[in-house]
Amino acid sequence: MEGLFNPLSILLHTLNALLLFAAIYFLLYKPVKKFLDKRSEGIAQTLQNADDTLKKSEAEYALALEKNKGAQDEAGLILKTGAQQAKERAQSIIDDAKAQADQIIEAAKKEAQDILLNAREAMADEAAALSVDIAGKILSREIKLSEHKQMISEFLEKVG
Repeated sequence: MEGLFNPLSILLHTLNALLLFAAIYFLLYKPVKKFLDKRSEGIAQTLQNADDTLKKSEAEYALALEKNKGAQDEAGLILKTGAQQAKERAQSIIDDAKAQADQIIEAAKKEAQDILLNAREAMADEAAALSVDIAGKILSREIKLSEHKQMISEFLEKVG
């Protein structure tokens, strides 16, 4: 039974176990731990980059919203200004049309007055000519009452 509990054998087995643990520690544990630490750092860096990208995207989104609001405000202002200019232009056209209509009406009134004046002058000239004609007939001979009535009715027919 000595072979089972031999102190030298126990010491060698212990030393062998320690060497095995040291070899495993240096050959497997450290490289695996180093790989896992590097992987953790890479993941942490990726998460940090994703967080930075998210913050940057949110800032750009807020800026885009602000620009969009500014563009909408500007578009509203442009529409309002365009509508105001259209109203002013329409009013200007209406005012010009009214002025032209007034000028046409004034010209028509003047032309009607001229026509009326010419007609009155023509009637006065014709009445004077008829009066001279009647007076000439009266003076050229002596007229009876029936002839006088006939001359008056002829005169009235001509004057109309």
